[in-house]
Amino acid sequence: MKFYVIENFTRPRVIEDDDVLADVFRTLHSADYIGIDHVDRSGKSSRGVGGGGGIKILN
Repeated sequence: MKFYVIENFTRPRVIEDDDVLADVFRTLHSADYIGIDHVDRSGKSSRGVGGGGGIKILN
């Protein structure tokens, strides 16, 4: 399981094991959030197409 920083208009950035979360949170803006990568096993996303997805866990 990987955690990501999802910043507005950029590719998600993986939070590595040696990252200090307090430093990560200081770089976040109001539109950014922390997310978790997961496999969508339902066969459909919220848009009605198959594929993986992500879950927003902190804003």
